Amino acid sequence: MEDNVDVDKLEFGKKLKGAKCLNLCELRLLLEDRLRLHPMKSGEAHNLMKSSHQYATKFGKIKNRASVMLLREALDENKELHEYEISCLVNLLPKTPDETKALIPSLARLPDDEIERILAHLESHRTYSY
Repeated sequence: MEDNVDVDKLEFGKKLKGAKCLNLCELRLLLEDRLRLHPMKSGEAHNLMKSSHQYATKFGKIKNRASVMLLREALDENKELHEYEISCLVNLLPKTPDETKALIPSLARLPDDEIERILAHLESHRTYSY
């Protein structure tokens, strides 16, 4: 029996139902802590963690730990947003409601003023996170 997966409808199948989605900024922090607290000098797992950390560092736009945590808390409070949408918003940092809906089609269900409010919150964390 196959799971029906349709990202645009926020349907991820049974295996991922209720799964927590990390954005790149959170992944960077998690891997940074893991590499610092449990250093491994070699091995496939270490290389995978290190390359994943480098990727998350390069493409995650919010660098400040406190900003990453505060942003997650604020976005989690918005009950309209799905875990996947929160991660996409932080990873992509769209600028306009139209860009947001083009990049994350499931957010087309929200009115533009709600999306603008979310985007303003994202921008405030991005601006003051360096």
